Amino acid sequence: MKRKNSISILVVILVFIFSIAGWYFYIRTGPRRIKHIVLISMDTTRADALSCYGNRFETTPNIDALAAEGILFENAIAPTPLTLPSHATMLTGTTPLCHGIHDNTYYQLNTSHVTLAEILKKTGFTTGAFISSFMLDSQFGLDQGFNCYNDDFEEVQASIGINERKAGETSRLACEWIDDHYQENMFLFLHFYDPHMKYEPPAPFDSMFTGSLQGMSSARKQFGLYMGEVAYTDHCIGQVIDKLKSLGIYDSTLIVVTADHGEMLGEHKEMTHGYFIYRSAVRVPLIFKLPDRSSPARITNTVGLADIVPAICSLLDIELSSHVQGKDISPYLTGNDSVDLQRQVYSESLTPTKYNCNTLLALTSDRYKYIQTSRPELYDLIENPAESNNLIALDPNLVAWGAQSKRSRLLRGRLQQIIEQTVKLDAHKTQLDDQLLARLESLGYVSSGIKDNFSFDHSLIDPKDRIVYHTLSARLIALLYEKNFEQARKISEQMISLHPELYKGHLNLGQVELAEKEYAMAVKSLLKAVQCDPNQYMSHGVLAVALFEQKQFDQSLFHVQEALRLNPRYFKALNTLARHARLMATSTEDKLYDPPRALELARQAVEQTPETQKGTALLRALAAAQAANGNFTEAIETARQAVRLAMTHGEKQLARDVQKEMKLYRNNTPYRE
Repeated sequence: MKRKNSISILVVILVFIFSIAGWYFYIRTGPRRIKHIVLISMDTTRADALSCYGNRFETTPNIDALAAEGILFENAIAPTPLTLPSHATMLTGTTPLCHGIHDNTYYQLNTSHVTLAEILKKTGFTTGAFISSFMLDSQFGLDQGFNCYNDDFEEVQASIGINERKAGETSRLACEWIDDHYQENMFLFLHFYDPHMKYEPPAPFDSMFTGSLQGMSSARKQFGLYMGEVAYTDHCIGQVIDKLKSLGIYDSTLIVVTADHGEMLGEHKEMTHGYFIYRSAVRVPLIFKLPDRSSPARITNTVGLADIVPAICSLLDIELSSHVQGKDISPYLTGNDSVDLQRQVYSESLTPTKYNCNTLLALTSDRYKYIQTSRPELYDLIENPAESNNLIALDPNLVAWGAQSKRSRLLRGRLQQIIEQTVKLDAHKTQLDDQLLARLESLGYVSSGIKDNFSFDHSLIDPKDRIVYHTLSARLIALLYEKNFEQARKISEQMISLHPELYKGHLNLGQVELAEKEYAMAVKSLLKAVQCDPNQYMSHGVLAVALFEQKQFDQSLFHVQEALRLNPRYFKALNTLARHARLMATSTEDKLYDPPRALELARQAVEQTPETQKGTALLRALAAAQAANGNFTEAIETARQAVRLAMTHGEKQLARDVQKEMKLYRNNTPYRE
């Protein structure tokens, strides 16, 4: 009996020991549940800008180290060469055809779309995001599901009119957030904007790749500065990685590094991005560093940014909804080399429609890329990665023509099927912050909306035929921001000589002439812009200003109202409307003095301007109109608000001027000038 009891006790002990050993072995070698996820997006970073993707310069040692123990996808494709729509894809697993965002301005992610942050938050993750450009401001809807979405910049940079912050600030704030939440399940989304134009890396990165380029062309120097921005971003990413290691959570963290789109750097005649969808603009880095795994792999199969969400969810055993278009690429991550998802990844650019051109719609497979436009394109990416040899343009007598024609028809049919099954034209639009909108409009960023056209219409102008015009237009934005009016005038005149039928060159020239107080010439140029396209609110709005300065008040007011009919909240037109109201309320000329009309216009300007955006000039005009109509009590209160606003903005002289006018109102006397 004692022997049996001894054996039983021994068995229990052995079972316990083996259980402990098995558990220890499991946690040491088996898969560990992912507790921490860090998704890093480098804005405007083409894949071959990274040294782990073949760059001859050592630009990215920190990312290279991740790749050395992770999974690197050699052919990851962005859905579009623009920041907002591409990030919407990255965070929802849907393409622009589904989420409906096709440009950087006016679009907002519909709340019906579920973000990765929302998915992870429901499963117990604390979610945080630190973004580095206004292009991802929370008003565009990408903040859905984040406990913390930090888009308030401590040290605001303004690169060509777009507010941004440097990568150093972003990484510092991210590390502080990690300190606060590393003991929880956490999801951190980091966005670094630095590689975006204008290229201004801090020292020593500003000279890291330009030292050997002294005396060379401006384009080569720009290339060196761009690489410096990429290297600086990598340095700041390294700070985040060091923080994970110092807290002992690096091994339990899933890290994903990618980019929203690339940069053309002069290829195919495009200097930056946003127009064409060739590889330099849409081939991006994509690297996964899995917890507890250090065996690297390079995957040549084509994948897309839409695949990030389903891959992460699969690794966490989270079931996805059916609306996600991305594919689960986690088999590539877990070593299943036999998997071939045979992806045909969708890309688009609707930017050419701003110049009355056709759209660019593409499918990329492991070997071939088909671009649907007026003159379709087909490229063998293995034989011709530079996409310089359009196979569809081959002589039809060549033997290869038949096979390539069939291939292009198949890809074209598949592209058409994807569009018909997916496209949604009901995307939410948003109204930008009016002060920023005014700056963007003055630079030409939002003067012409894209056209959501997905028809295969070969009668439209091919985008390739207007790339020079687009390049000039893009250069002009920087020149206007820098107030380099001499060069801006030359570029505008070049645009007009190329395409006098397009409004944009005339509008740009008119803006330059207006800035230099050449009012008569500005009126002439802006009238041509309106004639070219009567439906462009900016042309009417800028023309109204030039006419006002020329004292052609009736014509000015007509174009103000036209601008507001086309865009009821156009900042410049509302300001000009306020100027008209003040003129009618205060003029000593009988032919201009019209208090009832002044009050009507002032009220229209106030009603159409958001409460938070009402400026001092607007309230001052309303107060003058109220006083001119004998409404002195209202005028005093409105003037008091104008004074407070002026003091808040540091406009001390303006505040004193309004106070002088307010003294008249207290004596029941309107202000006349």
